[in-house]
Order: sequence, then C-alpha cells, then structure tokens
Amino acid sequence: ELQVEGDPRPVPASVDLTVYRLLEHAIAAADLRDVSAIEVTLTFEPEFLELGVRISGVCVPWPTPTMSDLTQLGDGHLAVEQVPGVSTVLTVRFAINLARIGIAT
Repeated sequence: ELQVEGDPRPVPASVDLTVYRLLEHAIAAADLRDVSAIEVTLTFEPEFLELGVRISGVCVPWPTPTMSDLTQLGDGHLAVEQVPGVSTVLTVRFAINLARIGIAT
C-alpha cells in the first residue's frame, strides 16, 4: 500500500534515485512469506522528503549495510523501530534544497 502525504513536487534526481533504491533494499531484506502487509509512505514537506516503510508480521534486519550507505551518501537520517513479531518501521529523511534544482519556493 502506498500513501503520499503533502504536496508532491520535483526533488533532486540523486534523492529520487536514493529513495527508490532504499525501498528496493528494504523490501528485499524482508522474508515476504511471513509478511502480512507492506505500507509505504512518501511525505513531502517544504524542506524534506521522508520515506516510511512499515512491514507487518515480522522483524526485518534493517538497516542493511547498503541502506546505511545510501542514506549516508544522500546526507539523510535513518531510523528503525521494531516491535517483535508485530512490525518493523523504517524512516529515512532527506533535506531538500529546492534552490539547488531551480525551483522557487
């Protein structure tokens, strides 16, 4: 399930690709046989883009080294919360400098 919050707008290509790859690695790290639901949230705020991923039914071994590296390369902040046997939640936030990509605020 995908939910978009805020006002979607262009983001730097590097952030766009990083968010895509993070989601790809987050799902790949889960044993999908035991997953009851995957919820993805993209939150657009004036100065940041946040990716939220909740996998219900299992604890997922997040962050993977690749996820940590991608977040660091994008100068983002990554957090993981786990409730054993219930869900694992990944939140990654990237600052967006709209002036750098030529978009007026």
